[in-house]
Amino acid sequence: MTDRQQLVDTANTVFTNKTTQIGAYTSTGAGILSALANIDIVAKILLCFAAVSAVFTIFSFLMNWYYKYKDDQYKCNEDQRAQEFHQLKMQLMREGKWHGQE
Repeated sequence: MTDRQQLVDTANTVFTNKTTQIGAYTSTGAGILSALANIDIVAKILLCFAAVSAVFTIFSFLMNWYYKYKDDQYKCNEDQRAQEFHQLKMQLMREGKWHGQE
């Protein structure tokens, strides 16, 4: 078998597997839609409320995570600035230029 033929066979196998996966996802989506079409209006409204609630929960989690991350960065920078100030103060004390004012 030549390299070209092996390459063609491999590409064909990959394409066939991807097509099968896409078909499975499509049929699953169609099954979910048909199941939703068979339920009454009250259940659809409640499912919409549940979906909106889930979206808000995820959004809230991501927002909290982002601001906690920013707060941690701020505290890290604050500690670094305090350390730099301390080193500068110690250097000035060694040189006799620090007189206790802050």
